[in-house]
Amino acid sequence: MKKNLFLFTILVFIFKGLLFAEEVSTSEEQSSFEKGLLLVNTGQYQLAIEELKKVIELTPEHTTACFLLGICYTELGKYDEAILFLEKIKDNFSQSEVLYYSLALLYEKKEKWQEAYDSWQKVNLLTKNKEMKEMVRKHLKQIEEYLKK
Repeated sequence: MKKNLFLFTILVFIFKGLLFAEEVSTSEEQSSFEKGLLLVNTGQYQLAIEELKKVIELTPEHTTACFLLGICYTELGKYDEAILFLEKIKDNFSQSEVLYYSLALLYEKKEKWQEAYDSWQKVNLLTKNKEMKEMVRKHLKQIEEYLKK
């Protein structure tokens, strides 16, 4: 289920034209990015992290590499690291319901209820999908209970 969620997330990013929109500055960066992407697509997340970190060393603001690192770390159950890389790209994708959806789920896993609540609120503002709004409403209601404690 988790794997399908993040693969779906990648597809949405591709569909919305957000992924692969960046130009790379060197052939080394291009090579590491392509290797990293291939490794993500084949489920070799630890090896993908190594390649994608090379991209970040060369271009710290490479948003697609940061997003993919967030996916890799999520798949490995390293939620703090995933959050770190997804938070890093929020300014560039402030209108991305996919990004905030991913963050909301990660914050829930870490029991960071206020951050999860804020992220779900952002998803609710951004989405036009009725089913998504209903799901968001349920998450918000549940988190409100945690915040009251």
